[in-house]
Amino acid sequence: MKKVVVFLIVVLCAGGIYFFVSGMRTPPAEPTSPEPTITPTLPPETETVRKEEPSRVIEKDPVLANTYINIEYGFEIQYPDNCDALDDETNLYGWPKGIVLLHCGGQAYDIAVEAWDSLEEYQQKYPNEDPYVKKINGKYITLSDMGKTDTTYEIITTFSILD
Repeated sequence: MKKVVVFLIVVLCAGGIYFFVSGMRTPPAEPTSPEPTITPTLPPETETVRKEEPSRVIEKDPVLANTYINIEYGFEIQYPDNCDALDDETNLYGWPKGIVLLHCGGQAYDIAVEAWDSLEEYQQKYPNEDPYVKKINGKYITLSDMGKTDTTYEIITTFSILD
């Protein structure tokens, strides 16, 4: 009887150790593919400041029902109903070069549109980033895609210069 109890204790301990150790193993990580670089092709009405890359295929086009028009800088951009174009002083606080911020929900802005006097000025702010840039009437207009989604990509591709 004593041998049976000892045998059961040994089997239970061995089983417990096995399940503990096997539970600590993490499954092998699934290979992840790097995020594709999103680079829209903007209309050729004005000088394009940076090299443009091939267009990206969008799986689902958002309904771009609204248009933000900026007469001062001479451009327009379309955006869907679930986004807001914020160009008031309160929302642009902290964006001294900001023209409009597009917010499509969440905690952060999705697209920031800013105006700069020179290439060096915006390159100083974005040394490790590559915003979309158009030169309009001597100003460099940058579109920073902070959302990096198909929707923000599609919005940026609607950027156009007013006649």
